[in-house]
Order: sequence, then structure tokens, then C-alpha cells
Amino acid sequence: MRGGTYQQVLVILDGLRLNDPNTGHFSAYIPITPAQIDRIEVLKGASAAIYGSDAVGV
Repeated sequence: MRGGTYQQVLVILDGLRLNDPNTGHFSAYIPITPAQIDRIEVLKGASAAIYGSDAVGV
């Protein structure tokens, strides 16, 4: 996300964090098809603060 590193972007799928807790990396492989996606949310600014320090890339 704009200017953030991989450690500052949090990926959540159905309430589960996909980021590795040790490295902050996340796998680009998400085992779902585009037809299964109901919505994608991008929280900007202070809205992401509820997810902690992993979600600061805005």
C-alpha cells in the first residue's frame, strides 16, 4: 500500500490474519476464487488502528 512495507500491511480473510507473526510477510496465495469474494475493505488512516501496529500502511 502507498509507501508502506510488507510488514505494515495486514491481510485478513474471514477474520483470520494471513500475515506470518514472525516476519510480517503474507502469502500471495489465497485459496479462493474471485467469484467467492463478497467484498474487499481497505481501511485508511486511523481506522486501521483497531488492528494494531501491523496495519499502518495506508
